[in-house]
Amino acid sequence: MGSRKSIVFLFISIFGTLLFSCQSVQQKSETVEFSYELIDSTAHFRIDKASNHFRLKVKNPFVGSDAEENYVFYPRDSAKPKGVSAQHFIPTPVNSLVITSSTHLGYLKALNKETAIAGAKNLGYAYDRSFLEQLESGEIVDLGEAEFNREKLIALNADAVFAYAIDGAAYREVDNLRRLNQSAVMLAEFMESDPIAKAKWLEVVALFFGEKELASAKAQIQAIENRYYEMQKLAKQADNKPKVMIGLPWKGTWYVAGGKSFQAKLIEDANAEYLWKEKGDKASLPLDIEYVFEHALTADFWMNPGPAKSLNDILERDHRFDAFQAFQKGKVFNQNRRLSASGGNDYWESAVVKPDVILADLIAIFHPQLLPNHELYYYQNIE
Repeated sequence: MGSRKSIVFLFISIFGTLLFSCQSVQQKSETVEFSYELIDSTAHFRIDKASNHFRLKVKNPFVGSDAEENYVFYPRDSAKPKGVSAQHFIPTPVNSLVITSSTHLGYLKALNKETAIAGAKNLGYAYDRSFLEQLESGEIVDLGEAEFNREKLIALNADAVFAYAIDGAAYREVDNLRRLNQSAVMLAEFMESDPIAKAKWLEVVALFFGEKELASAKAQIQAIENRYYEMQKLAKQADNKPKVMIGLPWKGTWYVAGGKSFQAKLIEDANAEYLWKEKGDKASLPLDIEYVFEHALTADFWMNPGPAKSLNDILERDHRFDAFQAFQKGKVFNQNRRLSASGGNDYWESAVVKPDVILADLIAIFHPQLLPNHELYYYQNIE
């Protein structure tokens, strides 16, 4: 009897050891150690490369967010990478995309990949004529304005949806798209406060088309960066540093760019003094109109006055605005030189990958002696 118990115990011990060993081997096989090489990063994204895939991390995709999303891009003709920790896996190159912002169109045009656009939401205001014609003809599916036409979106079955969120509610809508089995990817270029960093999202978009396109995007960014820093260096040669006010009131409140915003950085790099450089962060800053009168009355330049196309448009908001020195001296400039018939503004489309051109415009405005032959591209002096 005792020997039988010993045999049973021995069998259980051996079986348990084998089972544990099998589980250990299985767990070990599911955990793969990858060696990653940093490709590029900004405040809101990071791209790393492994032997058989790229990893994208999108950080803090909207104001006040601490969210982080992880994506893996791998060749379509290869197996999905195993042992990689990520929320979303995207085979490349993609053949069809849905876009939801004019900046998405700007990035795709810079890569010559706009033919991948299969659908678009809320883009009837775009600048690009070819895109608008395709949208009108139905070649590019119009997926609605404020909300997605879900039936059309599901029927389209695009490889990926370029999405963005300005707040938590919009972010939850992105999750709703994913519940519809849509491969929604967060693009957060608008969160970047550095013009070069905003342009670098071109590399993120290039990931959807493969390694060759990513290399091409990096080369473009390097050229843009070089030109930008050349312009910045040129601006420092100016002896004066003009004071700059910005914006136009809306419903009794004057919204200005925060002191750490994209626009504030451009003004600084053009060697001018932004009046609210010490105020706020990246988001728009609401100011009382009387406060703006008090602090901006003698500003040398008035930039980006909302939708204004003429000085009369400004006076229609408030007849007192002719008291501003910049108004009196004709130093009012707006970034609306390139408008489509439907009102689309190319500044919000192609300029996302042309910060060097924006900077050249600003230098020519603030310090015309430094760029005497420069023809304004995005800006115009409104009269």
